[in-house]
Amino acid sequence: MPGTAPDPDAESPRAASSLRAPWFHVSCCPTNVARTLASLAAYVATADDGGIQLHQLVPCTVRSGAVSLRVRTGYPWSAEVVVRVEESGAAPWRLSLRVPAWAGEAVLVDRGRRRPVQPGYAVVDAAWRPGDEVRLELPMTPRWTRPDPHVDAVRGCVAAERGPIVYCLESTDQEPGVSLNEVCADASDALAEQGTDEALGGATVLAAGGARFDGNGARLTFIPYHAWGNRGLSTMRVWVPER
Repeated sequence: MPGTAPDPDAESPRAASSLRAPWFHVSCCPTNVARTLASLAAYVATADDGGIQLHQLVPCTVRSGAVSLRVRTGYPWSAEVVVRVEESGAAPWRLSLRVPAWAGEAVLVDRGRRRPVQPGYAVVDAAWRPGDEVRLELPMTPRWTRPDPHVDAVRGCVAAERGPIVYCLESTDQEPGVSLNEVCADASDALAEQGTDEALGGATVLAAGGARFDGNGARLTFIPYHAWGNRGLSTMRVWVPER
């Protein structure tokens, strides 16, 4: 079911409607984005006397002294992060590559040698040569996530995630007659990838079984949370009652 149109005279119509507000009187987001972009390099990588630390899994080139690295990845949609040594001095140094907290089954391929790595940092000490590569393989199978049971508002609910991306139900994508206020998810049914949606910027779409409160079945479609509210009036929810 679609949402309701906002009051055009309201200062923050998003809070009471289903559309994105064109502007807020306190426009903190644009200035925060500009500040973040200006300092982005310091978030992506750091260096010390021991080596280089890669914190954010983004395509980039990192240079520090005699060392130059190139990172190739389609993260957060793809499962691989490849770090290639372009230049390096003769002295050994340490490469530290962040493994996200959700990636409990990640694998590091260090110049052809595979080993499992745990969330935190995968560390490799070596006398690197140009052309050496390290590849981080991340588990991108969609998963159900349950909340902390101490949170009353979402106890008994589940949320859908894939990699680092949190998903949501948006009314735009559901079967006719399905209200997001009267639907539950069947978490025994594995989340399935339904391909990508160019209207959502090429994002991967997920689907799973569910039911309406009247007992009739419903096929639920999940989209990335960040992408909702861009296709007209709609309603949305992240936490869905578990069947």
